Amino acid sequence: MQIYAIAALVGASAILWLTQLPPWWVLGLLFVVSIVIYFGLLPKKIIFKHIFLIGILFFVYACSIAKWHMAWQLPKSIENEPILVHGTIVSLPEQQSLYTAFVFSLTQIGKETIHHKKVKLNWYGKVPKLVLGDHWQLLVKLKRIHGYANPGSFDYAEYAVEQGIYANGYVRSSNNNKRLVSNTFYYRLAGLRQILANNMQHALGNSPYLPMIQALVIGDKSAITAKDWQILQRTGTNHLMVIAGLHVGMLSGLVFLLINFCWRLSRRLTLLLAARQAAAIAALFTALVYSALAGFSIPTVRATVMLAVFMLTLFFKRYLPLGLGLAYALLVVLLLFPLAALNVGFWLSFAAVTVIFYGMSARVGVLSFWRRWGRLQLVVSLGLIPLTLLLFQNASLIAPVANMIVIPLVGFIVVPLSLLASFLSLILPSFAFVLFHLAAWVLQIVWFILSKFAAVPWGSWQHAVTAWYWAALALIGILLLLAPRGWPAKYLGIAYLIPVLMLKPAAPVWGTAKFTLLDVGQGLASVVQTAHHVLVFDTGAKYNDNFNLGDAVVVPFLRTQGINHVDMLVISHGDNDHIGGAAALLQAMPVSNIHTSVPQRFTTPHADYCLAGQHWQWDGVQFEFLYPTPSMLGLDNNSSCVLRITAGNRHLLLTGDIEKPAENYLVNNDKTDLKANVIVAPHHGSKTSSSLAFLKRVQPQWVFYPVGYLNRFHFPSSVVAARYQRLGVKALQTDNAGAISFLLGENIPIKPIAYRKSQQRFWRQS
Repeated sequence: MQIYAIAALVGASAILWLTQLPPWWVLGLLFVVSIVIYFGLLPKKIIFKHIFLIGILFFVYACSIAKWHMAWQLPKSIENEPILVHGTIVSLPEQQSLYTAFVFSLTQIGKETIHHKKVKLNWYGKVPKLVLGDHWQLLVKLKRIHGYANPGSFDYAEYAVEQGIYANGYVRSSNNNKRLVSNTFYYRLAGLRQILANNMQHALGNSPYLPMIQALVIGDKSAITAKDWQILQRTGTNHLMVIAGLHVGMLSGLVFLLINFCWRLSRRLTLLLAARQAAAIAALFTALVYSALAGFSIPTVRATVMLAVFMLTLFFKRYLPLGLGLAYALLVVLLLFPLAALNVGFWLSFAAVTVIFYGMSARVGVLSFWRRWGRLQLVVSLGLIPLTLLLFQNASLIAPVANMIVIPLVGFIVVPLSLLASFLSLILPSFAFVLFHLAAWVLQIVWFILSKFAAVPWGSWQHAVTAWYWAALALIGILLLLAPRGWPAKYLGIAYLIPVLMLKPAAPVWGTAKFTLLDVGQGLASVVQTAHHVLVFDTGAKYNDNFNLGDAVVVPFLRTQGINHVDMLVISHGDNDHIGGAAALLQAMPVSNIHTSVPQRFTTPHADYCLAGQHWQWDGVQFEFLYPTPSMLGLDNNSSCVLRITAGNRHLLLTGDIEKPAENYLVNNDKTDLKANVIVAPHHGSKTSSSLAFLKRVQPQWVFYPVGYLNRFHFPSSVVAARYQRLGVKALQTDNAGAISFLLGENIPIKPIAYRKSQQRFWRQS
């Protein structure tokens, strides 16, 4: 059975490498051919034919569901246009500082009736009371799912396909926005979740631990701050705030032990049903209720399915080895969620259970509880290092100790107290008030411990894995090291770890520079790498306290390049779409120098002006600020830092948001050499920039436009784009190319690499 589960996993996960989904006729033909081969051409006793058939069937199944998800697309004719829609709120509203976000299931768009297509909406300003399950008429602007496309950053388009989200947008202010029906009957569970959320809010008020209790009870993580997530990540305890296998398993296990003990106290009950069977039913029921409170999210359903496999075998008094149970659970999950391979949590959860099974079984001797608990945390932490390095370029070294201490506090105290308080808040609010505050007090202790661990300098290890096969090799090494005592060549596992520990992404050779213009939507962020130095030019926007593009795009990209230190940060000017992510970058890694036209925006660390004439050399590559001069400061866009980079006979010009006044100043200064092979379009290609006189001085071969998908400014301007085209300048835009990178060096042809094309996947739209 285990080999069949692996075949199903391989088949279902093969879609991860598809650039396009096969046509229906290809999937049908593949299905028919596999059946014919299975029944007609292969001998009955060949086990390979079963593996082959299962792999093909799950591949066809996953592709079919993906095609069904993507069969309907928001018509391009109504993208970014005001349109009246009808639908139902199907997620808990997430209150952010500037807006409220929720998932809206469309039943009508314009005059067209559709079948429940989910979109993610933001409602800015004063928002009426939004209740999960209510049917609304709204005036909205929608866009197709696009997402950022950069190495290392979260792939929202992939997530949207798995979640069945078809578009995102925002609600426009209008008298047409009105609640049509309050569907309390059909959405009783949803209504209960919202009532519980309100009760928690009423009991805890502005407590900093309210978001964590909401995450642990109803699965709403939206209010947990970015700072708190960083503490969880550094300590390897992210899973504490996610209702998944850990909490479902611990709570169900606690109920199992309690019912098993109490049931045995009654002779009549034991005659009616064996204690272990009764405990199994109670544990499974607990998992179902907990999963329901979390809205039957995919992680909770996945955990409940895994638990159900073991509880049902226990109920029916069947012996089920852990490995076989894991195989059954994997098959059931892939049947229920054929696109689960698109979800990182799927891989982490099954990898964690597999590592536990491998690292804790086939041992002789009896260890004390605490030694077994400590070994469990060590096994999980070590076993997941290759996967977490591959996915996040980060692994927590302090995780075994941190988890060993805080998991019992959260799993056996905070979660039961919070759940009990939530249910009591419906009938005994005064008693629930006490329990909520008791849970918050325990969380305060947990957070104190985690904060101390997070402050340990060596507690987190950032390291870029250059390829998936090195991670696979490291996993083999970890498995050897975790093998039982006496296993042949056990300590040769260390040799398998050497490539991951030693290999780093290749840096440019001396005299060359690698430039990457990152995809940060309507904003600017870019990175210049030389042989031994790194410069970051702008950092994208900050949208709220929990989301900025420094954390979401810039830092993850730097991690993928093996960069843990920035030699210079240049912030061209003070607009949010250029400076917004700077604080996150400064918090994430050391930055030696800051140059900007707005040094007053940086209190710690110290920042200097970027002034014309400043120049330096790194590893044979020349850098020079061409603008502004002291007299041109304080002019907003027209004070942007302009940086020219020279590697051999190739030049790159970074211009920030300068417009025609600054361009004219540069053109009229005969001493300034503006010639460049590549230019990043001034002010994102607005019609107030890229004057003909300026372009004739620059003489670019390529222009890159840093713009957002269907941005409200309509950048790049059609007039400006036509001007570049008349001059024979080739163009790329980050909205349809994703991150753009190329190598700058002596006589090296300029060959930009577009991330969306080089890493094309079926869920990414260009």
